[in-house]
Amino acid sequence: TLLSAQAPAEQQMIEFGHAKWEQLPKLERSGQSLPYVRMVEMAELVLKEKQCRIEGQNADEFDIVIPYAVFLDANGKAERVLVEDMGCAPLQNMIGEVAYQLSERGDFRPGSAGAGRWYADRINLTLQ
Repeated sequence: TLLSAQAPAEQQMIEFGHAKWEQLPKLERSGQSLPYVRMVEMAELVLKEKQCRIEGQNADEFDIVIPYAVFLDANGKAERVLVEDMGCAPLQNMIGEVAYQLSERGDFRPGSAGAGRWYADRINLTLQ
């Protein structure tokens, strides 16, 4: 299942940084769903326990958009994942882990730009 408490495989590399996300081709995913409820619960816990501070967000109400990019091989498997560095490693790691799990599940496909390149997407976590 997605977001299980598994240690990531050694070949998985989650990096934090910045990119011009809008200039990368859009990551194409199959219609399978994200573990959204679990991800929101985790974000709520991170904010409640003050594991990090995100401007304008708190555990009772948040709207967090986290851009990320995946470097895909020809089979649609993630070789690397880059998550926007927003100063909140627990949430950034969660997004990176979900991206790798989606990749292993076969949810990603190289788009028309081909394999061996970066594709971008974003995940929005909201609690109101």
